[in-house]
Amino acid sequence: MLLPLLLAAAAAPAQAPDPGISSTIQWVYVVEMSHTDVGFTDPPTVVAQIVHDNLVEALRLADLDPSFRWTVETGFQLEQFDRLASAADKARLRARFQERRFALGAGYVGPHSGIWSEELLDRFVHPAARLAGGYGARLSCALLDDVPGYTLDLPRVLARSGVEYLLTGPNDFVGGKPDIPLADRPFWWEAPDGSRVLTWETYGSYVEGFTDWGLTDLNRAYNLLGQRLPEFEAAGYPYDAVLVMRGFDNAGPSLGMADLAAQWNARYDNPKLVLATPEEFFRHLRQTYGDVFPTYRGDAAGLWESGTQITPATQAALRRALARLPQAEALQAVAHAESGRAWPRELLREAWNGCMLYLEHSGGGAGWPGLMTLAEVDQQNREFVALTKRTVKRVDGLLRRGLEDLAARQVPAGESGLIVANPLGGVFEGLIEVDCGAPQPPDLALVDPATGAPQPFRWLADDRSRLCFRARVPAHGWRRWRVAGGGSAPPPPAWTAGTTISLGGRSLELDPLDGTVRRLTDAAGTDWVGADVHRFGGIEHGYHQATFFGIFTPLVPPGLQLQVEEPSPILRRARVIGPGGTVLAEYRLHEAEDRLDFLGRFRRSALPFVPYDKHSEHYAVTFPFALQTPTELLVDGPGGRFRPGADSLPGAALGSFSLDTGAVLRGAGGRWASLVPRDSPILHLGEMNGAPLGAVEDDEIALTTKAVQHADETEVIGGAIVRFEDEPGMPDEVPQDCVLRFGAAGTAPPPPEQLRHDLAPPAALWVPAGAAAPGQPAQGRFFRLEGDVRALAFKRTEADDGYLLRLRAGPRPGPVAVVRFPRPLRAAWTTDLLERKEQWLTVQVDRVIVPLEPNAVVSVFLPD
Repeated sequence: MLLPLLLAAAAAPAQAPDPGISSTIQWVYVVEMSHTDVGFTDPPTVVAQIVHDNLVEALRLADLDPSFRWTVETGFQLEQFDRLASAADKARLRARFQERRFALGAGYVGPHSGIWSEELLDRFVHPAARLAGGYGARLSCALLDDVPGYTLDLPRVLARSGVEYLLTGPNDFVGGKPDIPLADRPFWWEAPDGSRVLTWETYGSYVEGFTDWGLTDLNRAYNLLGQRLPEFEAAGYPYDAVLVMRGFDNAGPSLGMADLAAQWNARYDNPKLVLATPEEFFRHLRQTYGDVFPTYRGDAAGLWESGTQITPATQAALRRALARLPQAEALQAVAHAESGRAWPRELLREAWNGCMLYLEHSGGGAGWPGLMTLAEVDQQNREFVALTKRTVKRVDGLLRRGLEDLAARQVPAGESGLIVANPLGGVFEGLIEVDCGAPQPPDLALVDPATGAPQPFRWLADDRSRLCFRARVPAHGWRRWRVAGGGSAPPPPAWTAGTTISLGGRSLELDPLDGTVRRLTDAAGTDWVGADVHRFGGIEHGYHQATFFGIFTPLVPPGLQLQVEEPSPILRRARVIGPGGTVLAEYRLHEAEDRLDFLGRFRRSALPFVPYDKHSEHYAVTFPFALQTPTELLVDGPGGRFRPGADSLPGAALGSFSLDTGAVLRGAGGRWASLVPRDSPILHLGEMNGAPLGAVEDDEIALTTKAVQHADETEVIGGAIVRFEDEPGMPDEVPQDCVLRFGAAGTAPPPPEQLRHDLAPPAALWVPAGAAAPGQPAQGRFFRLEGDVRALAFKRTEADDGYLLRLRAGPRPGPVAVVRFPRPLRAAWTTDLLERKEQWLTVQVDRVIVPLEPNAVVSVFLPD
């Protein structure tokens, strides 16, 4: 009986293809990748090896199946492969890139972009670009996955780096994903300067191929495609193709999707599954439909960034280092130009890349429940601490060497001196703090070499090793003072019990019960402390779930003592002393401006134990100002100043905000207050709030900075709950320093340049012995800017064939800016962010004429 049955089967006509799913969507482009978590699943060094192994396996699968496609999500993945791979594997990868079967994502990592600095963001594509050329990889598309939202200037950075497309796979498990209607995807995401990238936001996230589209087997695929495609059509989706991402955290590739696509396409007519790179999908839509896509503008960062305070000591150290890094780089460029110093290219690259890696979205801390062993959690945290310390050491070393080179040219031999450098900022007029390196004699004098006049100053340390003074430093330049004897500065002020200080017509009164500010009056007698549930300078805390919903409890340490220092010039201080004589907070009231500094200190060893079922405990410092509601918040992020809500993408989370420098809160009556937290990039209005609020709370008058998110226990593989250490080797004391300004109606809030100076003032160096020729000037400028522009960077080019000056135009600049240098120039061009020449610029001896557009960032190349 068997043979007749076989013969009959062979003679039967072939089964007609199944029409599949009735839909106007005919093509499902499937992008396979491995999502980069630098940490999270494994310690970073282990992740580096996994990344290499995944790419080697992808190459093997590509050899087995010509239909296999793979997207290398980030430059970090290619960097680790390039570091570890054999020459043969590198050649194989080069071939796959050149065949366009493999694609490279343009970004270096998946960033917490809202807390990146402006210049760090401008270099987001640099690491991938440095490697892409050698592999023949195109940088047409960036992939940004997991983090639900990104800073509003990212389209400019990508477009000005030659990147046309952006693919985002946001994780929406607690909200914050931009709410772009299905009918409007893809969309042009446009930056404030008009730059744009064509952006596809996934239906689900980067794991959606498994979870939302069922691309694991035929039955699940049929069922879920049968749900998703009608959903797109019902929403008015107008195109014949969609993109689906299929990847997981540091997960390796397989031929499962290729096999499924072959089975599906053989069985069903519609839709067809296409194994693809992102560029293939975008190119299909543009070639088929032209430029018909809608435009969206706005920011969506801030929600996940708040979690970075789980490691507050490294966050504080890195934030300060990142703020100083452009200064350090600029001084190195000046040293190269003036002294012929070797350009420390590799050290600078390590510093910039170290900042990017730390501010990637995975980070250290408790670890995700059940993903790692305790040994792996500890290793991960040790590696992030080591990365931070290494990066800070690089930045501080580069800055000091740049200052030393400047001092060697400007401080005459036979003199001791002080030199202050302001290489990128506009004119600085404000407080300069100086570490003298050792105790100084009581009759120390600072003398202006140009006039012979003494510079008033005051001591900040009882042993006279630190001092401060107010001075004016030229824009993009430097100033020096001669150190001499015969001075008459008052001795370090004594401290006595008290609650009130006054200076320059201003006064500060502390509450003796909790050490918060009861009154803060300006020279007109106006009290700036707002009547609010929040206490000015108060510490608030709450467990993770409570703060998610905005529930907080004031923290009042027991046994407080308040001290004030005797009257002093320039600034006057008050202190809050805790048990054992520990300084918990210091207030500094300034004599010449409406400014109050808050220097807070958190000792983590003194924080209460947090059981695992409470997740973590959050701590913040809050400053309610006497402002009339409704208030308006202005945030200075990596892309400049913007208004959350009005300048946000639809669906963006508006309960917490991430900062490059600081923020301004403006009241309905015209009064304003600003806050620059030097150690935390996280801002809240009023109480801490972890929920993805849909609107900015304009009834709040308090600027609040999140200081610490403290956890003691974590869950490891196997389910055990164990103690862990979040930042091994970091100091127990975590700083939380803030600069607060305030102004009456009719006065202008501080511009972004002022907030940048509040975060990173000009750098000072004490010079025990000068080495320059006599007769050096008292001040000078490295270059001059004319027009509504500010300098972001001054550096040697990546190719080391000249200098590059990066400028940002204001919102209403004139048609041109003029850049003047102290020597004749040979030529000048504008470049993109990858330093490729674009436009030849007019050079008039020592001047360059630079055309400007509103909010534009312009890179000016000056060849050797």
